[in-house]
Parts: sequence; C-alpha cells; structure tokens
Amino acid sequence: MKKHILLLLLSISSLFMAQKNPDYTAYNDAMLSIEACNSRASFDSSITKYYHLFSKYELAFAKDAYNACQIAALKNHKYFHHFFYKCAQSGITKTRLLSNPLIKTAYISDSVNLNTLYSKGNTEYTKRIDMGLREEMLKRAAKEQESKGKQNYAQVCTDNFNRILELTKSGNYPGEFLIGVSEDIESIIFPTFCHYPYSYIALSSYWPDALKKGHITPFSLLYLYGFNQTRRSVLYVADIPTDSTHFKIPYNMPYGNQSTDFAEVNRQRTLKKVISMAVQNNLRNLRSTYGLDYLMGYY
Repeated sequence: MKKHILLLLLSISSLFMAQKNPDYTAYNDAMLSIEACNSRASFDSSITKYYHLFSKYELAFAKDAYNACQIAALKNHKYFHHFFYKCAQSGITKTRLLSNPLIKTAYISDSVNLNTLYSKGNTEYTKRIDMGLREEMLKRAAKEQESKGKQNYAQVCTDNFNRILELTKSGNYPGEFLIGVSEDIESIIFPTFCHYPYSYIALSSYWPDALKKGHITPFSLLYLYGFNQTRRSVLYVADIPTDSTHFKIPYNMPYGNQSTDFAEVNRQRTLKKVISMAVQNNLRNLRSTYGLDYLMGYY
C-alpha cells in the first residue's frame, strides 16, 4: 500500500510541471485511443494510457476519471488509488463513487487511505472552482427545469443562454473546470445549450477555442449538434425556420439525423475527433458484459 501511495504522490508532484493553460487537443487524441482500447476490453492497456494522460494534465474530465477508476477497480489495478483521487479532484462526490459496485468493493479494501486521498482531491476541487458562479448557474439550471411546460420557459432559457454567452465572451466559460459538475457527473449548463434554438451556431466561433482549452469534449459537442439538428426542444416554434445550411451532416448521434452510410458517418466523426460507431456500440455493451457504468460524455 505504501508503494501505491508513493506512486500517487509522485504523479501528483508531476502536475506542477504542467502548462498553466494546457492545450487539450492531445488529450482528446489520447482519449480516442483509450476508448478504442476499452471497446476491445483491452483494459490493462487503457489503464496505462489513462495514467500517463492524467499525469500530463492537471485537470481531467470527470467522466474520464470515473471510467478510469471503475476499470482499475474491475482489474484490481495498482492505479486505482490514483484514479480515485482524480475523481475527487474532478468533483465527483464520494456518494456517487460508492454507488458503483466495482469502486465500492475496491474502496472497502483500503478505505482509510482512500478517504485521505479523497479529502485531498476534493479540497483541491473546491479551491479551484468559482463557488459563487457555481451557485448562480445551479440556481439558473433549477429554474429552467422548473419552468419546463410553463409560459415563461422560453424567457428563462433565453436569459440563461445570454448569461452563458456573456461569461464566454469575457473569457469565463462556465464549464466543469470552472464551476464543476452536477451530482450525477453532468454539465450544469449543457441543457440550456440543447434547448436554446441553434445554440450550436450561436457559439460556433467559440467552439475551436473551447475544444483547445478543455471547455467541452468533441463527443458532447456533436451531441449538441445533433440535438439542435433535429430541433428536439419545444422552443423551436413556428417562426424559427429549419436551418438547412449548417446542419447537413449526419453523425448518427443521439437525437441527430441518422444515415445508413456508416463509412461516411465514421469519416465525418473522425474529422471531429469522435469515436466510430463500432467503438460507441461496444462501449455501450460494457455494462452488460463487465458491470461497468461507462460514461461517454453526452450530457
């Protein structure tokens, strides 16, 4: 156990050498390789890749830390402690972690040391995020959910989107690295994007920079594209015409347009640094085969 803790402390110390404003392009490339390994159940390989990736980036997306943690628990791997710490640092609650049977089993075997690691990671998380902005966005999200089906829903959603746009333009995009994640490891602001008409286009000039800075993942961005593409929100009223200019490409994402030309769909996904349909389908099967509560990151 002392060896595991030493490895973790060494990996944490390496983070001080990370760039102040890291480029997440390489992170996203690495995740494509990791998820391909996971889809083949090549877990030993993916665990090693997760470890090296997290050692290069101070902040990991919560979904990635969670997936790494449960896979390491499945394999009873020495890096489980490191990934448990990364989950705490990413804002995942201990309750959420221990609701996962694989993680809970691994946790019980060394709860004292893991509690110490969780406390350290969670302290870093709470110091990092903007608590005032987090509370504001949580209240806005709650009000938006409460307004669904009511006369003021469109206005509430519009007010929330304009606030996000204002923050984005000022360089304070309220993503998970700034305001954290919600209880179930979802983005706090993403539902607003899905329901505000054509938010994907309204923020189109920002997405390249957002991907580079780690404000959003390629997969969740295409999820938003698909949601806007098929106009699933009730806020697409009659006077908002169908956009036939910007939403022509089928990526076969949830809610998006579908195509049976899978080779072309996969080609388009590759251009956006998103996993292939085959990899996505295999990842969905990890729950039934291995009991993994695998998260792919569409919010």
